[in-house]
Amino acid sequence: MKSSKSEKGLVKMQYELIAIDIDGTLVPIGTECISEVVRSAITEAALLGITVVLATGRSFRSAAQIASSLGVDNYLITSNGALVQHTSNGEVLYQKNLSVELAKKVLVAARKSGLTFDVVYPDYSIVDNNPDLIEFLRDVEGVEPI
Repeated sequence: MKSSKSEKGLVKMQYELIAIDIDGTLVPIGTECISEVVRSAITEAALLGITVVLATGRSFRSAAQIASSLGVDNYLITSNGALVQHTSNGEVLYQKNLSVELAKKVLVAARKSGLTFDVVYPDYSIVDNNPDLIEFLRDVEGVEPI
Protein backbone atom coordinates (compact mmCIF):
# COMPACT_ATOMS: atom_id res chain seq x y z
CA MET A 1 0.00 0.00 0.00
CA LYS A 2 1.35 3.40 -0.95
CA SER A 3 0.74 6.45 1.20
CA SER A 4 1.19 10.15 0.84
CA LYS A 5 0.43 13.22 2.98
CA SER A 6 -2.37 15.60 2.09
CA GLU A 7 -2.13 19.38 2.40
CA LYS A 8 -3.54 19.08 5.93
CA GLY A 9 -0.91 16.52 6.93
CA LEU A 10 -3.35 13.60 6.83
CA VAL A 11 -2.07 10.33 5.42
CA LYS A 12 -3.81 9.18 2.24
CA MET A 13 -3.66 5.49 1.41
CA GLN A 14 -3.38 4.24 -2.16
CA TYR A 15 -4.15 0.57 -2.47
CA GLU A 16 -2.07 -1.35 -4.98
CA LEU A 17 -4.09 -4.58 -5.03
CA ILE A 18 -7.63 -5.67 -4.24
CA ALA A 19 -8.33 -9.40 -3.85
CA ILE A 20 -12.03 -10.23 -4.13
CA ASP A 21 -13.73 -13.52 -3.26
CA ILE A 22 -16.23 -14.65 -5.89
CA ASP A 23 -19.03 -16.65 -4.26
CA GLY A 24 -21.00 -14.72 -1.66
CA THR A 25 -18.98 -11.54 -2.17
CA LEU A 26 -18.67 -10.68 -5.86
CA VAL A 27 -21.49 -13.00 -6.90
CA PRO A 28 -24.45 -13.38 -4.52
CA ILE A 29 -25.07 -16.98 -3.40
CA GLY A 30 -27.51 -18.75 -5.69
CA THR A 31 -26.85 -16.55 -8.73
CA GLU A 32 -24.20 -15.99 -11.35
CA CYS A 33 -25.04 -12.28 -11.66
CA ILE A 34 -22.59 -9.50 -10.88
CA SER A 35 -24.32 -6.19 -10.18
CA GLU A 36 -23.56 -3.10 -12.24
CA VAL A 37 -22.41 -1.32 -9.07
CA VAL A 38 -19.78 -4.01 -8.48
CA ARG A 39 -18.75 -3.99 -12.15
CA SER A 40 -18.33 -0.21 -12.04
CA ALA A 41 -16.27 -0.37 -8.83
CA ILE A 42 -13.92 -2.95 -10.35
CA THR A 43 -13.53 -0.87 -13.52
CA GLU A 44 -12.87 2.26 -11.45
CA ALA A 45 -10.25 0.47 -9.35
CA ALA A 46 -8.46 -0.70 -12.51
CA LEU A 47 -8.54 2.82 -13.94
CA LEU A 48 -6.90 4.07 -10.73
CA GLY A 49 -4.06 1.60 -11.32
CA ILE A 50 -5.17 -0.85 -8.65
CA THR A 51 -4.53 -4.50 -9.48
CA VAL A 52 -7.72 -6.58 -9.17
CA VAL A 53 -7.33 -10.27 -8.30
CA LEU A 54 -10.16 -12.77 -7.91
CA ALA A 55 -9.89 -15.46 -5.23
CA THR A 56 -12.17 -18.48 -5.00
CA GLY A 57 -12.69 -22.12 -4.22
CA ARG A 58 -13.82 -22.55 -7.83
CA SER A 59 -11.75 -24.07 -10.60
CA PHE A 60 -9.49 -21.88 -12.72
CA ARG A 61 -11.76 -22.33 -15.74
CA SER A 62 -14.84 -21.05 -13.89
CA ALA A 63 -13.00 -18.12 -12.30
CA ALA A 64 -11.44 -17.17 -15.65
CA GLN A 65 -14.91 -16.87 -17.19
CA ILE A 66 -15.94 -14.42 -14.48
CA ALA A 67 -12.65 -12.51 -14.75
CA SER A 68 -13.17 -12.21 -18.50
CA SER A 69 -16.69 -10.86 -18.03
CA LEU A 70 -15.23 -8.17 -15.75
CA GLY A 71 -12.28 -7.32 -17.96
CA VAL A 72 -9.86 -8.62 -15.30
CA ASP A 73 -6.67 -9.92 -16.92
CA ASN A 74 -4.46 -10.97 -14.06
CA TYR A 75 -3.58 -13.82 -11.76
CA LEU A 76 -6.47 -15.76 -10.25
CA ILE A 77 -6.28 -17.52 -6.89
CA THR A 78 -8.39 -20.64 -7.42
CA SER A 79 -9.12 -24.09 -6.02
CA ASN A 80 -9.12 -22.71 -2.45
CA GLY A 81 -5.61 -21.35 -2.93
CA ALA A 82 -4.13 -24.48 -4.52
CA LEU A 83 -3.56 -22.73 -7.86
CA VAL A 84 -2.46 -19.20 -8.76
CA GLN A 85 -2.48 -18.80 -12.53
CA HIS A 86 -2.59 -15.88 -14.98
CA THR A 87 -5.75 -15.55 -17.07
CA SER A 88 -4.20 -14.64 -20.41
CA ASN A 89 -0.73 -16.15 -20.56
CA GLY A 90 -1.41 -19.23 -18.40
CA GLU A 91 1.67 -18.67 -16.23
CA VAL A 92 1.40 -20.67 -13.01
CA LEU A 93 2.75 -18.70 -10.07
CA TYR A 94 1.85 -21.36 -7.48
CA GLN A 95 0.34 -24.84 -7.57
CA LYS A 96 -0.05 -27.36 -4.76
CA ASN A 97 -1.82 -30.61 -5.55
CA LEU A 98 -2.72 -33.40 -3.16
CA SER A 99 -0.79 -36.59 -3.72
CA VAL A 100 -2.86 -39.40 -5.21
CA GLU A 101 -2.40 -41.39 -1.99
CA LEU A 102 -3.69 -38.57 0.22
CA ALA A 103 -6.57 -37.80 -2.15
CA LYS A 104 -7.66 -41.45 -1.99
CA LYS A 105 -7.59 -41.38 1.82
CA VAL A 106 -9.65 -38.19 1.90
CA LEU A 107 -12.22 -39.60 -0.53
CA VAL A 108 -12.54 -42.86 1.44
CA ALA A 109 -12.98 -40.92 4.69
CA ALA A 110 -15.55 -38.61 3.05
CA ARG A 111 -17.57 -41.53 1.74
CA LYS A 112 -17.46 -43.32 5.15
CA SER A 113 -18.68 -40.11 6.81
CA GLY A 114 -21.51 -39.68 4.30
CA LEU A 115 -19.98 -36.51 2.86
CA THR A 116 -20.28 -35.52 -0.78
CA PHE A 117 -17.02 -34.90 -2.58
CA ASP A 118 -15.63 -33.73 -5.87
CA VAL A 119 -12.14 -33.77 -7.32
CA VAL A 120 -11.72 -31.06 -9.95
CA TYR A 121 -9.23 -31.31 -12.81
CA PRO A 122 -8.91 -28.76 -15.62
CA ASP A 123 -11.24 -30.61 -18.01
CA TYR A 124 -13.28 -32.94 -15.84
CA SER A 125 -14.34 -33.70 -12.28
CA ILE A 126 -14.79 -36.88 -10.30
CA VAL A 127 -17.87 -36.59 -8.12
CA ASP A 128 -19.85 -38.68 -5.73
CA ASN A 129 -23.42 -39.42 -6.78
CA ASN A 130 -24.92 -35.99 -5.98
CA PRO A 131 -27.24 -34.54 -8.66
CA ASP A 132 -26.96 -30.95 -7.35
CA LEU A 133 -23.16 -31.08 -7.37
CA ILE A 134 -23.09 -32.63 -10.83
CA GLU A 135 -25.38 -29.86 -12.15
CA PHE A 136 -23.20 -27.19 -10.50
CA LEU A 137 -20.02 -28.62 -12.03
CA ARG A 138 -21.57 -28.72 -15.50
CA ASP A 139 -23.31 -25.35 -15.43
CA VAL A 140 -21.00 -23.22 -13.29
CA GLU A 141 -17.58 -24.84 -13.37
CA GLY A 142 -17.85 -25.82 -17.05
CA VAL A 143 -16.43 -29.29 -16.50
CA GLU A 144 -17.94 -32.66 -17.28
CA PRO A 145 -18.27 -34.90 -14.21
CA ILE A 146 -17.30 -38.56 -14.60
